[in-house]
Amino acid sequence: MEDGKLGVMIYNYGVRDINEKGDDYIIMQEGKRYEGEYETQEFSTTHFKEYGILLEKNTPTMSSVGARVGKIEAKTTLELITTQEDSTKNSYQAELFWRLSLPLSSLFLVIMAIPLSFNNPRAGRSANIIIAVLIFVIYNNIIGISNSFIAIGKINFWLGIFLVHFIFGTVSIYLTYRRSQNLPLLSNNFFKKT
Repeated sequence: MEDGKLGVMIYNYGVRDINEKGDDYIIMQEGKRYEGEYETQEFSTTHFKEYGILLEKNTPTMSSVGARVGKIEAKTTLELITTQEDSTKNSYQAELFWRLSLPLSSLFLVIMAIPLSFNNPRAGRSANIIIAVLIFVIYNNIIGISNSFIAIGKINFWLGIFLVHFIFGTVSIYLTYRRSQNLPLLSNNFFKKT
């Protein structure tokens, strides 16, 4: 955006140049610049042999322009574990929870996929696919909710990591056991009327 107009440049090649004053330029060569006002169909085209843009010395950080990546996400896992400052402890624990949850959830979902992939040739496949999608959605949402609760200090890190993954780990082991014994995924007692 420049002077209230949106500009797009296309060029064949370019170089980066720092002059004697220390100013940093990008020099584009043999290209076109399209410029127009936002939400209108009017635009102008300019051809150029060489076009230079001065780069700002203090460019905004990713977090200040709205991207998710910030200071906490840029920390190493070891830094997240060892930092004990009270002001950032919950945020660090939430990031650590997220980093540990992704591989654990992948492992448990792969284990659950094995018994759910079995299908009876005489029955349809839809039920197992629907169950698999529901398990994934529920698991992913519970991880997100637990992450938020850890970040605001409502639950302890260890309770969050244990509770979420223990439940789904137990379900995946149970489903695998039932399928290995050639039993239906849910016991007949589950469907009995009382």
